[in-house]
Amino acid sequence: MADVKVKSYFLLPDRQLADVRKLVERLRAMDVEVYEVKAPITVPQAHVFGGRTADNLTVPKGAYWIPMEQPQKHWIQATLGEDPYVPFPYFYDVSSWSNPLLMGIDTIYTGDDLHPNVQRVARPAGGKAATAPKGGSYQFQRDSAGAAEFTFALLGAGVEVRQDPETGHTTFPEADLTAALNDRALGLGVTMGASRKPSTGPALTLPDVGLFQGTGISTTSGSHGEARYVLGKRWGLHLTPVTTADINNNAPAFTERSVVLVPDGSNATGGLTAAGQANLRAWVAAGNTYIGLRNEGTRMARAAGLTSTTEKAKPADYEVVGSHFRVDVDHASPVAATRPAEDFEFNNNDSILTPSTTGINVLTYPSDDTFWYNGYTAGADTLKGTAALVDEPTGAGRAVLFAYNPLFRAYNESGIQMLANAVLYPASPAAPSARRAAPATVDPARAAAAALPAPENLGGEWRPITIQVAAADLARTESVVDTYTDTARVSQADGSAYLLIPNPEGLQADEHPYLRDLVSDLRAAGIPLKSVVG
Repeated sequence: MADVKVKSYFLLPDRQLADVRKLVERLRAMDVEVYEVKAPITVPQAHVFGGRTADNLTVPKGAYWIPMEQPQKHWIQATLGEDPYVPFPYFYDVSSWSNPLLMGIDTIYTGDDLHPNVQRVARPAGGKAATAPKGGSYQFQRDSAGAAEFTFALLGAGVEVRQDPETGHTTFPEADLTAALNDRALGLGVTMGASRKPSTGPALTLPDVGLFQGTGISTTSGSHGEARYVLGKRWGLHLTPVTTADINNNAPAFTERSVVLVPDGSNATGGLTAAGQANLRAWVAAGNTYIGLRNEGTRMARAAGLTSTTEKAKPADYEVVGSHFRVDVDHASPVAATRPAEDFEFNNNDSILTPSTTGINVLTYPSDDTFWYNGYTAGADTLKGTAALVDEPTGAGRAVLFAYNPLFRAYNESGIQMLANAVLYPASPAAPSARRAAPATVDPARAAAAALPAPENLGGEWRPITIQVAAADLARTESVVDTYTDTARVSQADGSAYLLIPNPEGLQADEHPYLRDLVSDLRAAGIPLKSVVG
């Protein structure tokens, strides 16, 4: 795509309005001038996030306009840019951090000269739009991370929250709206509509969540800490620690939970014995929800016979350094509720899952020409047709498996909203017998997946170190690398040599004991580095 001199960004208000407003406030906190559109405007040449273009696109009233002609234009571009410029392929962190893509909100940019009818945003928006009459109700769309957080705030306050099947709105009685809850809605950008009708629909229940901290899990970093922050601090949920021994022994710390979240870690089984795996299957079949994140979360479920997905090997030249990808969404699963038909997912060298044959592939990477990504990525076609999120039923329960980390730095709003959908998964209408015991035998496809050798832990909760040089420079590179480690794996493809150094503790570049010195020595030896990913 040709370079575009970006003159304007527009955040569209058609969905996820709470997250749109959160981004507006994030920009305003850094002195960015943001304006609300007061009348529709036609954009002659619009660039739609996700690599598409549109002619004469109408931006509706209520959208937010961010002009680039202002002092904070560089901050705007760094925060909103669809595809970052990569001056050289050396990475200690991620290669993209586009806030609209992290949120999954509809965004466009343009190089057109525009003069929309706008009003500068001066204060946050949200809270009740009107006062509901006595006996009526308030309602809102639970289509954003902000709305999900507000839902948990209501449940935590003892409010009877319902999901209206006709409107799709989340509703609650007008008498239960306190000033504090209205302020919480305002702070989260959630607007509540008022209705004369009483709250209706199936009731949502506050889940009893266990957080796995068994074999392979670090309790001081990574997704375990992110879960404590998002689910514990922001959602206000009490998180009961669940250990390997709790599952192996069927202890109340495990059996009394309705949801168990298994964060990423370094062990493929979580330390479960065969009895523990049977306990886990029976607990799921009884109507409970297992949620697994990234490597350990998905592998532990596979070892227990809860999924038919397998892990696809990564080619030598494959590299995804914190990039966004378009994914297709299957709304057959409640986990996908309110998400668009096409969404975006943040991938940081995550597990590559083959599609499930026994469940719903909630998020999949397109295999056709709609496949799109940004940031620094090599060999991306490996992802085509694979799954990023699956919903695997067992009895009256399910295992919801994220190939990626939806809690990454507590900043991945689209992932956080889908995680909330998983935590609030509606109860199954399965017969009581389905709730009492696990299936006598594991599905053959799941048994076959469980029997496969567990993938090696090469990158922990982060990723392995990969050094790319010309094939002709391999011998010289190995001689330098060998002074630091004898663990490097060597492969070659298309004229390049790749040295993959395992990083099982998941240390980032600034934490690693020798990566910085190794790169310095390679440069001192005059070896041209094609890429370095740590």
